[in-house]
Amino acid sequence: MVNGKVVFTLDGRESTLHPVLGGPDSKELFVSFRDGTTGSATYPGGRFRYAAMPRNGAVELDVNRAERPPCAFSAFATCPLPPEENALPVRIEAGEFDPHR
Repeated sequence: MVNGKVVFTLDGRESTLHPVLGGPDSKELFVSFRDGTTGSATYPGGRFRYAAMPRNGAVELDVNRAERPPCAFSAFATCPLPPEENALPVRIEAGEFDPHR
């Protein structure tokens, strides 16, 4: 279930991410993304982060805690890939990096 968008400015560029809710009773947003580090310094499938629901129209998304998805650790895990519109035109030099790269 896609619900809205998060618009922000990073390195002077406006970017947009589209979060999802797992269901009608979800208490947080799930945001998966790719950026300029994807595939070279971070997991090729992208990274993700959970965020609290919007407060006063704003979402706090701490990319310092961006995580690799479960499929980065096991060939037997399934992972949602970030939607095409969640490919950021900048490098996010924060969060978990791929230790094998």
